[in-house]
Amino acid sequence: MKRNTAVQTKRTPHGLRLFICLCVILGAGTVASPPVIDRLERDGNSVRFHFTGPPLYDYTVEFTDSLTNTNWSALASYRAKIQTIDVVVTNSFSGGQARFFRVRQEPCNCR
Repeated sequence: MKRNTAVQTKRTPHGLRLFICLCVILGAGTVASPPVIDRLERDGNSVRFHFTGPPLYDYTVEFTDSLTNTNWSALASYRAKIQTIDVVVTNSFSGGQARFFRVRQEPCNCR
């Protein structure tokens, strides 16, 4: 089952709007705590955000430059096998560009 939560937006001091969309994929009968995304900031031509998520899941950070484009590109992947994952994600892009991010959470079947 796929569950999307509301898109979070934050205006940075430099006028950039950062969009974060959380996409959670749940296995049959699975109840998951979704990852928590916070500390959104821009540093020059880079954007940085932080997320934490519970163990026994794989997390994939994806991005797209347009929400009309249904193709998301993988930026990084992480596995939380034993303990809660705590990640800082950094991505560079040109100043006038819009960028949308999402974090996918999928069971890792790594017990």
